[in-house]
Amino acid sequence: MPLKPMTYTTTLHTPLEATYATVYAQQLKYFQHFDPAITALGSGVAVDSEMRTKVQQAEVPTHVEVLEVVDNAVIATKVSYSQGEIITRYEFAQAPDGTKLTYSEQNSFTKNRLTTNFWLVGWVYTFMYKHNLKRRMQAIEQLTQAAGH
Repeated sequence: MPLKPMTYTTTLHTPLEATYATVYAQQLKYFQHFDPAITALGSGVAVDSEMRTKVQQAEVPTHVEVLEVVDNAVIATKVSYSQGEIITRYEFAQAPDGTKLTYSEQNSFTKNRLTTNFWLVGWVYTFMYKHNLKRRMQAIEQLTQAAGH
């Protein structure tokens, strides 16, 4: 059962192409950590890994797959695990003073009980989600600036 996507949008004071390149490089590095043979991201590229669940804080085996890559526009991935899926999406758009970057995350669970559990802790998770994303966006901006853009 999918939940409403959580989104975070901000404007970074970096050029769109450079911001996209920074996020792309971070995502590629993640995939290469699990499979060094991966040289580029595209639809269908996938790795198996382990991640910590949000609610139970347990390490679980996951399958991470690239759903969509559109240069300077979109990077989307899907994390599948025994309890459900998480689709994450970065969307890039030109802004008057840099790049409008939107990150969204949509969780879906295999059992209604898991959806209910997520709803119960959702208000805490939403607060942490926004706080952590603000920090992540600042890091993306700093990495892009450090790369000379």
